[in-house]
Amino acid sequence: FSVCFVMASGVRLLSPLLLLATLAVANAGDGGEGRVEQCTTLSAKRGEASPTLPMTHPRLKETDRPVEQVHITATDTVIINFLTKAPQDSVVEFRPASCSEQDPLGRVQLDDLCNGKDDGKKVEEGEEKYEGSWKQAEGTAEQYSSLNYYTPMDAQGHPLFDKAWWGKWAEPKDWYTSGYCHAVALPDLKPGALYSYRIPPMPDTLFFFRAPKAVDGDAPTRIAVIGDMGQTQNSLQTMDNVWQQLKGPFALDQVLLLGDLSYADGYGPRWDSYGRMVEPLFSHVPAAVIGGNHEFDLGEAWVGIRTRWPMPASKGKDGSGRVTSPMFYSYETGPVHILALCSYMDSSIGSPLYRFVDADLKAVDRTKTPWLVVMMHVPWYTSNSNHRMNEGAMMRASLEPLFIDAKVDLVVTGHVHAYERTFHVGNGGRMDQCDGGIMHITIGDGGNREGLALPWLDPQPDWSALREASYGYGILQIDSATKARWEWWRNDGTNWQPAENVVLERGQCDEEEAKVDVEVKLEVDVVV
Repeated sequence: FSVCFVMASGVRLLSPLLLLATLAVANAGDGGEGRVEQCTTLSAKRGEASPTLPMTHPRLKETDRPVEQVHITATDTVIINFLTKAPQDSVVEFRPASCSEQDPLGRVQLDDLCNGKDDGKKVEEGEEKYEGSWKQAEGTAEQYSSLNYYTPMDAQGHPLFDKAWWGKWAEPKDWYTSGYCHAVALPDLKPGALYSYRIPPMPDTLFFFRAPKAVDGDAPTRIAVIGDMGQTQNSLQTMDNVWQQLKGPFALDQVLLLGDLSYADGYGPRWDSYGRMVEPLFSHVPAAVIGGNHEFDLGEAWVGIRTRWPMPASKGKDGSGRVTSPMFYSYETGPVHILALCSYMDSSIGSPLYRFVDADLKAVDRTKTPWLVVMMHVPWYTSNSNHRMNEGAMMRASLEPLFIDAKVDLVVTGHVHAYERTFHVGNGGRMDQCDGGIMHITIGDGGNREGLALPWLDPQPDWSALREASYGYGILQIDSATKARWEWWRNDGTNWQPAENVVLERGQCDEEEAKVDVEVKLEVDVVV
């Protein structure tokens, strides 16, 4: 383990650290005379690759419920998604929830989520006494079929990719036909309010969520970020750790999924097992989703993710007045404008994606949404040898000037199965935040079956602030119009505190250089 100190003079010093290290940096604007800055590499790999869990695992196995795989996708519109084996009406019943209600399955206690605050009338004997009567919303359902791609496993359950094969077109057993994938948008929700909902075949099973917050530059907002999840024991640990973020007040507003969700890789039943695995979290917390390479490769062709995890498309922001593709969209919640982009589309100047990004960024009102975040799958800045910067080079060449001009605050990506945070960067290197430099986060460490990405490139680029191959997830906590906090949480942490806590400040460039205060608390083995 070593820390690279980059001095103003360019002198590089390497220093081994002891068992417990606390590193603190006050970095004013990532530049200037006399400043001492750090770039850090954790050479130890925390956590081993774990195989894809068997379909018989209790969290993944098929159930006898008439409705399963319940999850929420949302921008400023909330969609309840679920799957049924038999055809039925796509109907969801919902109403303002009371903090005295209880989840019949015991998965969530509303007194925890509401932190003692009652959002509605208490439920008394007889539903007619409850003032918030059930409303119905109707949606649509669809099925799809695909030819299975089979990947055998070794004795330890690890995939043997070199022995994988396609099923035969003429063999019915090799075809997968999904259940009925239902999507129901809920209308007229009160921003930030707590709701309960149910799906008529299971009237006694209640689910809960908070509606997206109203656009408000000073509304505290907490967003989890997960990349490259998969269906392993590491994936379950990520899910369970993110669930813990719900304790106390219903503090977690949303989750951003950065692609490579199920790792079904052409084997249809794996989308079903993934849906069952994530239901305990995503039936209560809305997700915003963008696809990765595992959503289009091996015959996936975006069908699984677009059918099961539909995102409400943006309207009129490509300059044409048409509804834009769900492969790229934007929305606003609380104080943040979020722009979601597909990394595997033509992004050249003049392309539909480019026109959308250009128009969208120009339309952002920073007095209403002072924070501007971009989510996509492939990183533009990475110092990992598994995926090089050339993978995102064409997209960066066309879109980065737009990002810099718009002064994007944060870009979050997956793809690389490790964690890396940059200093403020632009045009391929360090760039002052006040000149449009952007902090990039790569966090493709959600638990995938392929293992952690190593080795890191040596020497570490001076734009790379911290990098470590460990499983985990991120939290973006926006406290006000001018202050936010990025937290990286390791899955193997023994204390309930983030491994990295980065305080972000914005809106100060007219008065003084923007500031980033970093506190990194590390528990490492002695490496000498």
